[in-house]
Amino acid sequence: MGQDDDKENLSIWKLYYDLEHVKHQIPRKEHSSFIHVYYSEARRSLLENGDFMPALLLDPDHSKAIQFWEKHDGTYAIITMEKRLDDDGTRRWLESGAQIINKP
Repeated sequence: MGQDDDKENLSIWKLYYDLEHVKHQIPRKEHSSFIHVYYSEARRSLLENGDFMPALLLDPDHSKAIQFWEKHDGTYAIITMEKRLDDDGTRRWLESGAQIINKP
């Protein structure tokens, strides 16, 4: 999907169409930061009326996720989310990229 994602085997990632199902896959203590990134400013700025089929890919170790959807003009929005370890030892989800591409 992006330069870094081209090196990953996305076929082993799990596909979700509902945030509630994704939340059951990640530790409860990470829910808040995950939801914060999921509904980030990038998502709000990229998601428009007429866009459809938002979905999320979650990697097997649950440390990286890719939100994506088809936009009304036939392009695709992609937001990459990654789990990082803060200085205080807390695991937190962060946005690591957002882009619009012509084809996935």
